[in-house]
Amino acid sequence: MGCDEGETAIVDFSNIVTEGGWDFLNVFSDASLVTNSIGPAAHNGGVDNSGDLGQFSGNPADMSITGVAAVQYISDWSVQAAGAGFTASLNCDAPVPTCTVEDLVLDYWAGDTSGAGGFHASGHGIFGASEIITPDFGDLEIVVADPLNGCMGCDTLTGADCQPSGTFSDGSMNGKIALIQRGACYFTTKVTNAQVAGAVAAIIYNDHRPGIVNMSPAAAERRGADGWNVDVDITIPGIFIEGDHGTALNEALTANADEPVTLHCGEASYHTNPCGSPGANNLAEPGAVQVACGQTFGMPADTSTNYVNCVWTMDAPAGSSGTVTFNWLTTEGGWDFVNVFSDASLVTNSIGPAVHNGGVDNSGDLGRFSGSEDPGTITGVAAVQYITDWSFLQPGTGFSATLTC
Repeated sequence: MGCDEGETAIVDFSNIVTEGGWDFLNVFSDASLVTNSIGPAAHNGGVDNSGDLGQFSGNPADMSITGVAAVQYISDWSVQAAGAGFTASLNCDAPVPTCTVEDLVLDYWAGDTSGAGGFHASGHGIFGASEIITPDFGDLEIVVADPLNGCMGCDTLTGADCQPSGTFSDGSMNGKIALIQRGACYFTTKVTNAQVAGAVAAIIYNDHRPGIVNMSPAAAERRGADGWNVDVDITIPGIFIEGDHGTALNEALTANADEPVTLHCGEASYHTNPCGSPGANNLAEPGAVQVACGQTFGMPADTSTNYVNCVWTMDAPAGSSGTVTFNWLTTEGGWDFVNVFSDASLVTNSIGPAVHNGGVDNSGDLGRFSGSEDPGTITGVAAVQYITDWSFLQPGTGFSATLTC
């Protein structure tokens, strides 16, 4: 199978028809296991040529098999069943990354220079989900909790005296991340309430107290009277950030509920400024942002300036390649460009057309787009660059694209 290293080959089989018991379809996890013998073992000196993932004959039902390296179709010397043959399609799944809750960080950019946003270290919950199977929550909304402290009268882990209200009862947390302030009840109560309300993760931020902490429940309250076990029954991850960062995030979300925020693992920042400082002499230094799998990125319409070099680097897992689908693109035709590269080292600092850059061609090797061109979907992408020259900006200038891995 032709999957990239590290990807899992999944083969979907349909319309299998063979001479039952004589002609076979074999499926192997290792191509070296394939033999040259055909027909049943009784006619092959006892050689069993079965695929280690399965041997099929006759007219079996359609199926999907994971971890396939090779597929073999063998027929003996006599009868062919009517309609003999099969159809199969190969899908390659990138490896699912995992990390621990200790590695989760908050990452966002408020689109200004006030210091709001950025890449924030965090504490974490010493309870609940510890291994995170899908560590990137970049495609999820964050909901500011109402009430902000997430307590609702609760004073124990059992949920006694709780009176759910606001975002904890109106369904608005379902499938989203809850932003909750410290204070008034246990950390475990806050995270439990968010989980019960449908949240998939919780961000707790400090109140008037300084710094960050790892969140732990009181020892006597680790198991509630109704059998609620915080080490087992809390299944969503929780992190803890400094109060001023949480306040800034609260304000950013209040101003724009769609503020791009990522709760993810690792040291990459997905939401710092992708653009460097405005340049001169047809040169501009780039910013640098890494894009997570599943994340939508780009330059929002009419937010760009002249003379900028903006770069997004694809953070695809090892062994997989990035596929970028452009949702829309608008630039000053022939002067401002979006370049797409298979290798981030190919990005140059020159802006504008080559005629004004001493003949330097800054085109992306996977494509250079301008005006209202539609780049469509491009595979094998390592970096995307947005560059503007020193003069006019087309109304609506910008672009939007989505990375899949």
